[in-house]
Amino acid sequence: MRCLQWGIISRLFQKEWIESVVSRTNALNADAILISGDLVDGTVEARKMTWLR
Repeated sequence: MRCLQWGIISRLFQKEWIESVVSRTNALNADAILISGDLVDGTVEARKMTWLR
């Protein structure tokens, strides 16, 4: 079994960087992808607003 580990994956990273990571990940043909860090969705503005609630 071939496993691949990702650290932090966030929408806050630039689109080109994310596309590069996905492309390289797909090229490795892993059986499983383990995300050991944070998987973040959303925007910086949305994150700032949560502190105001």
